[in-house]
Amino acid sequence: MFQRYTESARRVIFFARYEASQFGTPTIEAEYLLLGLLRENSSFASRLFGERKELESLRLEIEKRVTKSTPLPTSVEIPLSLQSKNILHMATEEAERLGSSGIGTEHLLLALLKEKASFVAQILEKHGIEAKKVEDEIAKTPTFEGPQPAVRPIEVVPQMLAEFLQTLQEPDASKLAGYFSWRAQIVDANGKRWVGIEELEPDLAAIFLPYAKRNARPRVERVEMGLRGCVVASVLWENVAMGGEATYSMHRMMFVLAEQQDAWEIFFLQVTPVRG
Repeated sequence: MFQRYTESARRVIFFARYEASQFGTPTIEAEYLLLGLLRENSSFASRLFGERKELESLRLEIEKRVTKSTPLPTSVEIPLSLQSKNILHMATEEAERLGSSGIGTEHLLLALLKEKASFVAQILEKHGIEAKKVEDEIAKTPTFEGPQPAVRPIEVVPQMLAEFLQTLQEPDASKLAGYFSWRAQIVDANGKRWVGIEELEPDLAAIFLPYAKRNARPRVERVEMGLRGCVVASVLWENVAMGGEATYSMHRMMFVLAEQQDAWEIFFLQVTPVRG
């Protein structure tokens, strides 16, 4: 269903499912699609709103309109509501109307605005986001998430890694989880291992906290094809402080990524201290 979606748009769907589980809702409603857009750093919506406080204000307004129940386990499959399915159908139509080969977050936003039966469109318009404004912004930069040149799969990985490293600056577990396979494994600098997204997700923010420090600096060392179509990448981190350490150290992150439904996911990540 999501083969034509950009990586950013796929993460929006993942975040929407996560929001539904946290609110204890059995279906993914339109408001969760919008919350997913707000969570996705690369989304068209975050670019339009600009200031972080505006994004937070919009999120709070949505949360006031949603009834919260007991959270559902993240392992539970939550389907799209009929309204959300209609929104995704309209997003496809918007992409085709605008001549885009891919369905991006800008098309999801346009579809949300045009679903007048949802209170989401009213909230967006209240905050100054209208269909005409979105289309004007797309016209300024038509390649923002629209037609993408054909590239070899490995050439997409550095961009995905750059987005992941940027997300580490604000280690939100729900955002980070969108980059990992459901069966991913992580081994941290102390040798502790996590297996599977359900085990990983509660600790993701804590695992990557040392790399969110202002002085920590990442540098991609290599990205190359591995066995069975996987990609192996390494990132060297400088000025990493672990726990209460007063001194800084260097860490190397080794990634194994595999392509799943036209999107790259992290299957294995190991962090190794580098001795100078």
